[in-house]
Amino acid sequence: MKFNKNLLFVGLVFSTSAYSQPQVDDNDVAITSVHSSSIETTTDTSFSLGVGYQYGGVLGVRYNYQNLNHVFFGSLGLVGGALGYQYAFSEQKHLFGFSVGSEVLTSEDGFAVLTYEYYPKGFTDGGWQFGVSGGVRREDDGGSFGNVGKTATEPTGMISIGYKF
Repeated sequence: MKFNKNLLFVGLVFSTSAYSQPQVDDNDVAITSVHSSSIETTTDTSFSLGVGYQYGGVLGVRYNYQNLNHVFFGSLGLVGGALGYQYAFSEQKHLFGFSVGSEVLTSEDGFAVLTYEYYPKGFTDGGWQFGVSGGVRREDDGGSFGNVGKTATEPTGMISIGYKF
């Protein structure tokens, strides 16, 4: 979805001429030219479906908001959710960023990962996405059945695969 805002400025300028002697046409009316200016912002929103931390774990839906090369996303999966940011470069085929969230299978107390994603057609064109993420996750001894025992912080990594519509 692209936004295009047109700003239209119409100006009327009234000028009076002062002469030493009054004349019939002592008020001159001048109309300035009409000026139209266009401001275009490049923002786009889209949805993705996939697996990986960026999608909230096992299988999830991701909402993407893109402004130029900056991508902000939120996802909701079958077992968790995530928020993140990515920066697109190299014809928007490569995206680097981070994601934070929680999922009940291996990181019910949260995760924070760095992400890399590759879009063969480019992010703006959609299609398949392949990526990896690595960082830390927090999990307690009770797993998803309760907050029991010690909470451990461990390194984590995951492969992500998805499709952007």
